[in-house]
Amino acid sequence: MSYFGRRSEQPKMPSQNTGEGNAMNKKCDLLQKAFLKEANLVDSLAEQLENYEMSLRESKKRLHLLTDTMSELYEGTGPGAKEFRIAMEDQERLLEYKAHDIRKIINGPVDKFREILAHGKELARERESCKREYEAATEALRKLHRMGKGNDRRIPKMENELRSMEQRLANANNLVLRDLPLAILCRGSFVADTFPKLSKSDCNYNTEMLKVSETLYNIVKELDGMYIGHTPVSKETFSREKCEQRRQFSKKYKLVRMEEEEEEDDSQDMFYDTKTSPRTTVTRSLSPSSKVVQEKSRQGPNRASPTPRSTSRASRSSDTQFFDAPTRLFDSTGRILI
Repeated sequence: MSYFGRRSEQPKMPSQNTGEGNAMNKKCDLLQKAFLKEANLVDSLAEQLENYEMSLRESKKRLHLLTDTMSELYEGTGPGAKEFRIAMEDQERLLEYKAHDIRKIINGPVDKFREILAHGKELARERESCKREYEAATEALRKLHRMGKGNDRRIPKMENELRSMEQRLANANNLVLRDLPLAILCRGSFVADTFPKLSKSDCNYNTEMLKVSETLYNIVKELDGMYIGHTPVSKETFSREKCEQRRQFSKKYKLVRMEEEEEEDDSQDMFYDTKTSPRTTVTRSLSPSSKVVQEKSRQGPNRASPTPRSTSRASRSSDTQFFDAPTRLFDSTGRILI
């Protein structure tokens, strides 16, 4: 009797093609898919960490060149020049320590988890190979049954091969069901071991870099007064007191310039009306008290001051452009009275 029974009957499928076998295969497929996803994520993480380490080392090289250049610019300006170089070198060392921490994480938990994933990938490859061979043998046995006579000797041989392949696939499924869940569960310990180290390394790096940055800022602020144009000035020429005087003078000069600019803006009280004619001038609408002052200045001290004119004639005409009255009073020359 053949493996599938009589040719007139429906061939009996192996246990892997029964409901129980199909459920096991489906479960293994889902587990294998989830495992490979975890493996790809870890590979991507390792690649990103390696790129991060390389970028830190490149940043250290560029910072070293910047340190040399800026140290030459500040050379001879005072005792702060040496402190500036030391602080810049501290930044280089911090970048080196950061890259070293990243390398320790890659060589530690990442590589360890990669070994677990490599074993799981090997199991997944073996299972896929057994599955393909089993499916090919099953299809070949179906063809022999469909061909009919002349294959009675080949069918028993093919059935024996199919049983062997079925056993291999069952063993591969058992290994996948046993080992892959453990590999996926290792993800929790891997995350718990890796991410806190990354966070701690970042925190320490940022804290120390902030301290060095503040030191650099104070040094550069102090050296700024000792460097004029392109000629370094020795510390004998400029003492700390003179540097402070220079900074105070610069600050005072900026304040004076700001006040002068404000006075220039306030003194411009004449504007051209572009709607009527290019040369028609319109004065700002002043408050009644300011108009009284202007009338007094025109009439002289002995004339009685007339009643202030109404502003209705020049207030809301559509042909003339007006501006809101300022809070200060001006004389006839435009200077501020109050």
